[in-house]
Amino acid sequence: MHANPDMSSAESSISAPACFLEEEVQSAYDFLVLLRQEQSKLIDANIHELESLTEKKSHLVAQLSHLAGSRHEALAATGYLATESGMQYWIETKGDSALASKWQILLGIMRDAQEVNRTNGLLINTHLGNNQLRLNALQPSDDKGDNLYGPSGHSSTRPSARGLILG
Repeated sequence: MHANPDMSSAESSISAPACFLEEEVQSAYDFLVLLRQEQSKLIDANIHELESLTEKKSHLVAQLSHLAGSRHEALAATGYLATESGMQYWIETKGDSALASKWQILLGIMRDAQEVNRTNGLLINTHLGNNQLRLNALQPSDDKGDNLYGPSGHSSTRPSARGLILG
């Protein structure tokens, strides 16, 4: 395809809003894989290994955000809405089926990632609730101070008030 000399440099490149689409698809896929790893660790209650995933997850979120921002800027520069629907419309006007396919793959991966992330949030809330129940069991339940452990960490159970009857 040849560029029209009357077109702006941004519009002359059919791939401007899609120039990082392949990288965005790969980053989204990597993010989905990481979310599934996180889910596996949550299901297995392997909480200690989640910390290493958190740093990778933050990096991928930042990368995805940057790529989407670049795509939105390119869309705006070509006169389209800087949104996902703007990208969809831009792709439809280009009539490029390979580009449309890549876009649909990205959208599908991101939908899957959103669902896995939602499920992971539910698993995290379940773990938090269970931990809170365990903590509550160690805390006083009334004003009598009848709890298993005191502030010093030592048992605070008191001997029974009844004496032994020997006979």
